[in-house]
Amino acid sequence: MQINSIWLDQLGPTWDYLFDPCTNIMTGAWILSRCIQDYSYTWRAVGCYHSRTPTRRDAYAAHIAAILREESR
Repeated sequence: MQINSIWLDQLGPTWDYLFDPCTNIMTGAWILSRCIQDYSYTWRAVGCYHSRTPTRRDAYAAHIAAILREESR
């Protein structure tokens, strides 16, 4: 999973441990769960995984929604 640098202050000074696949996926799931706690089960929570800045958050969520719409065809 791609871990954005906005989470740096909560993940620690080194990210070397994220090269371990299991740790990386657990960290990504932790980030998404934090976003769901903050925004409930909404597209804002999906966007929060990428950024907490509203315009970036919403653009990312729209991008993911478009991918899912395309995949469901």
